[in-house]
Amino acid sequence: MRDANRSEESSKGHPMMQVDPIKTARILIVDDQEVNVHFLEGTLRWVAGNTNFKSTTNPREVEALITEFEPDLILLDLHMPERDGFMVMEDLKQTLPADAFLPILVLTADVTPEAKQRALAGGAKDFLSKPFDTTEVLLRSNNLLQTRLLHLELANQNQILEVKVQERTHDLQKANEDLQAAHRDLEDAHIEMLERMALAAEYRDDDTGEHTKRVGQVSAFLGRAMRLAQDQVMLIRRAAPLHDVGKIAIP
Repeated sequence: MRDANRSEESSKGHPMMQVDPIKTARILIVDDQEVNVHFLEGTLRWVAGNTNFKSTTNPREVEALITEFEPDLILLDLHMPERDGFMVMEDLKQTLPADAFLPILVLTADVTPEAKQRALAGGAKDFLSKPFDTTEVLLRSNNLLQTRLLHLELANQNQILEVKVQERTHDLQKANEDLQAAHRDLEDAHIEMLERMALAAEYRDDDTGEHTKRVGQVSAFLGRAMRLAQDQVMLIRRAAPLHDVGKIAIP
């Protein structure tokens, strides 16, 4: 069963969005006794008003039916020949996604505490002993379906939230890249201004020009000796000649 698809359905008007989810939910009946299967089918059809169900007396067909039918609830007998309900639940643990919530209501004539405890530990969400009360079966089924509906809605909301987080993260990354680009442009403009002012000082006086070059070279040498970063060394080399920039205005 694909929970992601079912989550999407819940946001687009999944049939379980009704007030009484048992009327339209997909229900799978698994019992080796045909009389029990017919009884449950009749209960769903004539009492609950649900015709959206499938049934099988062969527990080996369960995995294929889940893939094909994608049920919202499984009504499962425990003691069946060849493959019992415990084995079916163990198989589902191996095949269903870890975050899937496919409720199983066990219906069995085994009333021993051991059977009930083993079923609940094996993955069943609820347990009823045969002979069971029709109304109780429907009420318990409805409760499990409502819980599944909440699970699907939560999964859908988490998916929407994840998309929004990804979009927000992308926007922040883009804004950060734009900010870094603007910072680089500002640095380039600053450096260009320094170079132009140093060049103006050089044009003003040849001696000053040679002197400013030497100041820049020495400053860069000292910066490297101090183990400054290369970009800092280059900035110092370009800015150092400005110590004579005041001579530009000297007549």
